[in-house]
Amino acid sequence: MKKFTTLATAVALALALTGCGVSAELDRAEPVETSDAPVEKTETSEPVKVAEPEPEPEPVAEVGSRQNPGVPGVDVATFTSGDDALDITLGAASWDANGAIAEENMFNEAAPEGTSYVLLPVTTTYRGPNTSLPWLDVDVKFVSASGRSYEEASVVTPGDLSDVSEMYDGGTATGNLAFAIPLDDREGGTWAVTAWYSDPLFFLAQ
Repeated sequence: MKKFTTLATAVALALALTGCGVSAELDRAEPVETSDAPVEKTETSEPVKVAEPEPEPEPVAEVGSRQNPGVPGVDVATFTSGDDALDITLGAASWDANGAIAEENMFNEAAPEGTSYVLLPVTTTYRGPNTSLPWLDVDVKFVSASGRSYEEASVVTPGDLSDVSEMYDGGTATGNLAFAIPLDDREGGTWAVTAWYSDPLFFLAQ
């Protein structure tokens, strides 16, 4: 914190000090001899420059936030609800899954113009005294750098996460989720992962 004295305060202080000096001189009994010799001027030193404090670095965003997303295949998102817990990891996405979607079901429609299908592998592990249905308990969205979000596509998906049945304590399973994402809105995107309607945790869209 900087500290300074105002000009008015400095003047008042100087007058007060001068007044004290004058009063002290007047109290002296003996006269003060004066000299006609010229008064030598003394050089004043340069004012000391006070260095400006360096700005504090901005705090790093928490891992799992949109500003600092987790890494698929490395980081694990854990969600808890009472005695229940879900550990969720993401795999590397397949960014050109048009062929796989078309082969899975002849009634699957082609991806809308300007988009292509993307397959994202999701692995869930349940821990707790109850059970978990991944397709019901887990939700994933793609969030672009521009802020738009894209939900799962309504297509028959190979290895669909919805094919995973009820899991008990220690159960682990992997399934795919399909998305139709614009080709020009992918760079810098993230996957927003939630469980049991929680706040999302974010992963890099790789």
